[in-house]
Amino acid sequence: FGSRFLRSKAVMGDDEAVPFNFERLDPAGEASNSNEGFTGKGRASYPNGDVYEGHYHHGKRHGEGTYTFKNGDKYVGEYNNNQRTGLARFTYAMPQSEDTEGTPAGNLGFYHGYFEAGKRHGEGTMKFANGDIYSGMWKNGKKHGRGTYVYKQTKFQLVGEWDQGEIKKGRWVWTNGDQYIGSFQNNVPAGQGLWRFNKGYEVEGTYNGGDDRPLEWTATDMRAVVIQ
Repeated sequence: FGSRFLRSKAVMGDDEAVPFNFERLDPAGEASNSNEGFTGKGRASYPNGDVYEGHYHHGKRHGEGTYTFKNGDKYVGEYNNNQRTGLARFTYAMPQSEDTEGTPAGNLGFYHGYFEAGKRHGEGTMKFANGDIYSGMWKNGKKHGRGTYVYKQTKFQLVGEWDQGEIKKGRWVWTNGDQYIGSFQNNVPAGQGLWRFNKGYEVEGTYNGGDDRPLEWTATDMRAVVIQ
């Protein structure tokens, strides 16, 4: 069977039905000019410049596929009933708005990990446009569970438990060995915590957050402890 095209309709990732060009690519699959009810491999070209090439099942993206956006962003991985699912890689090639938590807003960011129902879900690694890297657990598109965030510029690390995109409890580790251990709010130390310094002592207290240097924090019930 030769390659054939037509104007048809399909459901895109945002569940919006729009017309597109469809090309059947699998000679061993069902004979069809349309994605409607189609099972096999095909290519869909959308009016906005996006292109999907991969497997269909009963007219929907299902199985391995590659979705390339007009701006150069690319998803390579599994689909289930039109939604991104399973282990995949999403590469961000161009600047874009941060309409969802954690979306890179510049060149060469990527996410490599698991998806569920179209969102980052499970274990995965995100490299942001500025070079920062988060590696850990995700839930419904946000950092959630155990994870580590590494800042490219300073090499500082946030290690601990995340909830809906923010670290709540864990460690802020500096490259010189100093570290804060305790609770966080808005991704900065806040509440009860402990500063452990490489000079051999600790400072414990209630951190109000906002300061860059550990000795400049405002604390109550503060005490210094020499580490034996």
